[in-house]
Amino acid sequence: MKQNHSKQKKAEHFASEDIDRLDAETPYGPIRKVLRFGEEAVPYICPLALWWTMASASEGFGMFLLACLGGAAGDFIRYLDDVRPGNVLRPDPGRVYYSILWSLAQYPRWYAARMLGWPPLCFVQSTQLDRIDGGISQVIAALLQVLWDANAGDARQCARLGLAMNLASLGVRIPLRGAHRTIKFVFRAILADEKGLHEVRMSKTAGGIKPCVCCMNIIGRRRPADIAGDWVIHFSQAGPDDFRLYDAASFARMLEEVRRVMEDPASRVKDKREIQTLCGINYSSTGMGIIWGPAQDIARVPECICYDWICLLYTSDAA
Repeated sequence: MKQNHSKQKKAEHFASEDIDRLDAETPYGPIRKVLRFGEEAVPYICPLALWWTMASASEGFGMFLLACLGGAAGDFIRYLDDVRPGNVLRPDPGRVYYSILWSLAQYPRWYAARMLGWPPLCFVQSTQLDRIDGGISQVIAALLQVLWDANAGDARQCARLGLAMNLASLGVRIPLRGAHRTIKFVFRAILADEKGLHEVRMSKTAGGIKPCVCCMNIIGRRRPADIAGDWVIHFSQAGPDDFRLYDAASFARMLEEVRRVMEDPASRVKDKREIQTLCGINYSSTGMGIIWGPAQDIARVPECICYDWICLLYTSDAA
């Protein structure tokens, strides 16, 4: 009993130390911050405050980070996956949560292959996501907007709304050898399995008529002859040369067409259902989610989409 009590005391002591570190002030505020979605609060780890703290604690880390980037802007990668702790055979999702991590494309392989190469950004339970309009897609969108805030650098907007961060335009300062160095980062990719990517980009599943939102013209579960025009090809008949891929600009034009049909008072229910089916996405009338709000300008879907090939090869998630 004494031994168990001692272990518990040590665990409580270490937990208290962790909380103190997370709440310690930096030029970018505390490491632990909170996103608000109505009445829902989602804590997250601020990368800017974390970089400052790590560089303050270790000059070697600051030198390593600068050496990785080589004077260029860093490519910020975001990874997410759902986690089911405990009994995987448990039929309900009561304990499921999303794990959102981040890394840099410039990290060397030996560093990216370690836990230190993928610091945590946010953990959010699926039961809480059910209470957030837009779900995990809106959480990802909010995390993009807070780290690449369009108001950053605008004194009047910041005076009205509070301090803002933008990793691309303002970057982050880190202490190094008695001075400060500024480094910048652009958002480059969302890495996830097929299920996670469809939830983030609010698209239909791989079993739908439009199995992939990265391409314009590939369909499944319907014959091309059943769709007006000659712009579609069934995936069973397509080769790599037949794929017509979206870029951010053409994808945005497609979204505007969907929005036009969905918001047109003259559109029938059938028309609204058909446009979402053919484009393979789900419309958000409230503008929530990564593709229907300001976060699309940062993410540039589908150019940021990156499939987790390990998951595709070794699990049943592959389409």
